[in-house]
Amino acid sequence: MYEMNLPEHWKAIRLEEIADVRAGTGFPIKYQGNVEGKYPFYKVSDMNITGNETLMYASNNWVNEDTVKTLKAKLFPKDTVIFPKVGAAVHTNKKRILSIKGLVDNNVMGVTIRDYDLCIPYYLLYWFELIDLGDLSNPGPLPAITATKVKNTIITLPPLPEQRAIANILQTIQGAKFTRQREVELIDELFRAMLEELMTGQRSAIKHV
Repeated sequence: MYEMNLPEHWKAIRLEEIADVRAGTGFPIKYQGNVEGKYPFYKVSDMNITGNETLMYASNNWVNEDTVKTLKAKLFPKDTVIFPKVGAAVHTNKKRILSIKGLVDNNVMGVTIRDYDLCIPYYLLYWFELIDLGDLSNPGPLPAITATKVKNTIITLPPLPEQRAIANILQTIQGAKFTRQREVELIDELFRAMLEELMTGQRSAIKHV
């Protein structure tokens, strides 16, 4: 995170003072693949699902209470901010927020605010957008982020009204960004479809009277 001069009424504190930080749970293959269940069990790959660009909705794996108990897993609350914590995925810098209570696997880190009177979830999410996850990872051939490193990171906190205003502005801009990206994707799909039809003679470019 880059250096900045903070307004006097803002605070700068360690993240552990306002949030719980922990990694997810190991997810044995035999429990994977269920498309129905009570709780989503998110993996890093689920962050790439269309619709999960900010809020995590869709999941390729779901589990019920009995599996949660068997795995001795601890659920993450709604509004937890998650991101990859190990391997090359760290450098994708993906940050997401849970739309419902759920689980994440042990390649993912979760940060959950304890007191919403100090920080709101979307402010935390956008604050993380300033963070290069590579800077939080340990050096070496396999990048890895520890909970201790995240807990000791300094977060800057304006008063709640300013947090809400900042989050609202950034949500609006981000929404416009995703809309434009989808429009570009649709145009590209149309181009590819027309390319195939025109270049294979399935459709004529010349209208005959």
